[in-house]
Amino acid sequence: NEPLEERQQHDEEPISDYDDSDADPNYEPSVSPRRKKIKFSDFDDVSLAPLKNRQPLKKVNENKISYDLYRRIFEKQNIGFKKPSQDECAQCLKHKVHIIRQCDASNCKICCQFENHKKSYTEARQHYENDSNQEVMQDEKVYAVDMQKVLLLPKMSTKESFFVSRLVVFNETFASLHKDGNICVMWHEAIRGRSATDVASAYYNVIKNSDNVTKKFTFWVDNCSAQNKNWTLYSAFATFVNCEWGPEEITLKYFEPGHSFMAADSVHGRISTEMKKHPNIYDFEQLLKIIEQSSKKTKCLPINNFDFFLFEDGSKQRKSNNIPLLEKIKLAQFRKGCRHLFYKECHNETVFQEVEFLKKKVDLKFPIHPFVEPLGLNSEKRETILKKLVPSFKDERKKLFWQFLPSNDNSKDLCVVSEA
Repeated sequence: NEPLEERQQHDEEPISDYDDSDADPNYEPSVSPRRKKIKFSDFDDVSLAPLKNRQPLKKVNENKISYDLYRRIFEKQNIGFKKPSQDECAQCLKHKVHIIRQCDASNCKICCQFENHKKSYTEARQHYENDSNQEVMQDEKVYAVDMQKVLLLPKMSTKESFFVSRLVVFNETFASLHKDGNICVMWHEAIRGRSATDVASAYYNVIKNSDNVTKKFTFWVDNCSAQNKNWTLYSAFATFVNCEWGPEEITLKYFEPGHSFMAADSVHGRISTEMKKHPNIYDFEQLLKIIEQSSKKTKCLPINNFDFFLFEDGSKQRKSNNIPLLEKIKLAQFRKGCRHLFYKECHNETVFQEVEFLKKKVDLKFPIHPFVEPLGLNSEKRETILKKLVPSFKDERKKLFWQFLPSNDNSKDLCVVSEA
């Protein structure tokens, strides 16, 4: 090998100065904002191999260039090739496997459905980007809201922990689209579950703990009917705006199913990265600290049973077409002094439709009593954790959380049972 000082010095500028026109148009910075987006359209699977052999670079550097040089330059610029993992859209996948050449696109049902789907997710994405980029008034807050995939405690590196049903922890993340901090509303299955009334309570705690200046809230959410699109949540929001302490306006904006990547996903990604640094997480308090360490902008809002209220579905039965189908609603709004639902079936609509969706007998008063008792962890599950996992904790203080964790013989194990 030649001595290092005698080797051919290559011009790194053509390698570093890649063309932004080659950037992936489908890559969303909100998924991984710290990584630069790059995809060369000439290749389906992007890697250093085809990039290294591009003709323009060959002409600039006639001598062979090592993969290591490319690797070092791209690492220096924090450029990633791996596409962020996302759940693939069922509608897009259906169209993808559809043999377009064997059909008349103008008369094909699958093609027509896909075109409508594409129009809807494009409109939603454009409005989301507009909300992210434009400045808001001092009395308004805009959040992207999503529940993180289930977190389990204790997190341990021992083999036995993988075969024990552990405590399910919920993180309903409110990621600010502007300069406000991110809020992670945290609770676990020994306190409450993740039903519609529990999720409504999470929204209540964020709104109630906001400063008195905020009069308008906008929440970007996915189309999950159990959490973000149901009449229980709508009834709760109608109650919030009509309480003395409540805001003037609450707006829910929905992404198209399969295209709901948002700022909250970035928060979850940083949390997952931070958790990987800790092979052992023993209790709820330790998890909260780790989540807050993931970003200076992220703060935890732990809630207990006294922060949950029994919000009920106060909507009328749908006997006629005057009440919209939930699946058609793209935007829902609730206003102070009004019992009506204001909604749009398309993000580009300029005028709201209005409907009285509540039963006349429904009194929009806030539930007086919270849940006095916590739900309690399934007794058998708690005993198994205490017997098989807790004894290996080195810190005796970490054991106290599990020893005093409330239990209930009738509680379901949320690791194996999904709630309605």
